[in-house]
Order: sequence, then structure tokens, then C-alpha cells
Amino acid sequence: MGIVHKTRCWLISALLPFTVLVQPAHAQQTFSIPDDPCSSTAPSPSFQRAISLAPHLTELLYAAGAGDAIIATVSSSDHPQAATTLPRIGDGITLHPERLLELQPDAIFAWLPGSTLASMQPTLERLGIPLLYSRPTRLHDIPQEIRRLGWLFNTRDIACPVAQQLDDRLDALASPARKDKPTVSVYLELGHDPIYTIGNDPLIADVLATCNASNSYAHSTVAAPQVLPEELLRRNPQVVIVSQPSALTQQERLHYWQQHQLPAAIAGHFFSISPDLLYRPGPRLIDATEQLCGYVDHVRANQHAAAQHGKSPAKP
Repeated sequence: MGIVHKTRCWLISALLPFTVLVQPAHAQQTFSIPDDPCSSTAPSPSFQRAISLAPHLTELLYAAGAGDAIIATVSSSDHPQAATTLPRIGDGITLHPERLLELQPDAIFAWLPGSTLASMQPTLERLGIPLLYSRPTRLHDIPQEIRRLGWLFNTRDIACPVAQQLDDRLDALASPARKDKPTVSVYLELGHDPIYTIGNDPLIADVLATCNASNSYAHSTVAAPQVLPEELLRRNPQVVIVSQPSALTQQERLHYWQQHQLPAAIAGHFFSISPDLLYRPGPRLIDATEQLCGYVDHVRANQHAAAQHGKSPAKP
């Protein structure tokens, strides 16, 4: 599945109601996730056999110390390394319900509702198998998800310190010193044939806001709008971030935008971040945010130095 297709599917979910590890109504009679999972004394369901239907959920489960409880996942779950040996029951969009039920899970974790899960809902309810959704829309939702998973699997001794470390890293990124500096505009390129970017997505907006940056296409009404070169030149972003797996393709994209006289490309304000880090709402998104903030800070400092020396920065 291509980068653009996978990412556009993820972005489409931003149009759905926000749900963070919320169990269906029938399961609320069995357990209710505490608001403060790390200090709660409420008894945990202590799940032992979980199925993850999204790669970011697989990463969250491992971060919460519950990796050993995963009995199956989807084909795109490739991190951490241990996840690559797990049985597969579909690709996240197409699932195999018979195989899923044969595995006898005591909980299923999904990214967004779909037709297969909807058709399975009566059977899951009859069997008492809770179906829980996770779709973070803010960076701080990620460590909170880890805390909740730690409570659900009774692995809080692992999950809570991990979550706190992630919160501390996010707090360090959102420093007042960074907020007092000029905001930098960023263009995020998902793919190039055709060219796509990210529109108004709340999680990516939070990533950029943490770095005191803004999305050049934040006001688009489309989740993953197509980009025309002349339109991007008019918007004139100060930083370009591409999501390309190979260094050769990254160089090709740099040359492409240099040929189109994009000032950020000409100035060398052109960087790459792995799409698996930047577009999966799991723990590694904090790594990507730190990386992006470093690029933004570098460009901001360069433009400040250029202004001090009377030179024209990439964007006035």
C-alpha cells in the first residue's frame, strides 16, 4: 500500500468523531477506563489475548508493556521488530472475521469503525469481546493512551513511566523560548505522482504548533489536497518536509522544486522525515516532532541571521 494511500486513509479518519480507547456501550457494564489510570485503584480487566487492527496501536501496546499479549495484527504493523513475527488477519481495511474469531481474543483494538467491524459488532457483543478505538488528535493523547493500555493490561509499572517520559519530552518541546520566536510556515509533501499534501488535520496541526510552525495548507477543506506547483509558489513555505523512503527520491524532489524556483528549496530548507514516524499516531510521532522542531529551529535561526546581515531570507 503506497505512502499517499495509507496516509490519506489515516487523514480521512480525522473527519470521524474523536474516540480515544472508548469501549462500546455493552462493555461499560464490565469496566470503565479511569480518568487517571496510573493512580486508580479500580480493578483492571487484565487482558491477555489482544488483536491490534492498526500499526500505531501495535506500537502503543508494546510501549505499554503489553506486546506479549498481542495474538494477531494487520500487515502494516512492522514496528517494533517483534511485531513482524505476529500472525496477520488483514491489511487494516480488509479483515478476515472468521480468523479473528477463531483466535478467541479477549479484546480488539481498532483505529476507526469500518463495515467489517460493524457487521461483527453483534457477534462481539454476544461473545463479550470489547472493541476499543484509538485515534489520537493531540500529541499528549499518545502518552495518555499508553497509560490507559497499561491499566487495561495491568502493565502500569511499565506504561506509566514510559508515558511520563513522553509527556516530559513534549513539554520540553513546547518551551516558551520557542513560542516567542517567529512562526515558520511548513509544506508537508506526502507523494509526488501526483503531488499531495496534508490539509486541516488536528494531530499534524498540534505537531507543527509544538514547533511554533504552521501548515501552508492548513485552511484546505480536503484531508489530503493535491498540490499545483504554481499554487505552492504563491504560498511560499519557509520549510519543505518530504516523506520519501530513499535518499535518491529525496534528491529528485529537491531538484524538482529548485527547478520550479521554490525559495525554500533554493535555500536548502528542504528535509525528509519517515512517513512511518510522522503519520502514525504512536510513540514515534514524538521522535518525528523533535526532528521537525530541529529543522524548523535551524531555518528560523538561518533566516534571523540573514536578516541581521541584510540578506533576503527564503520568505520575507
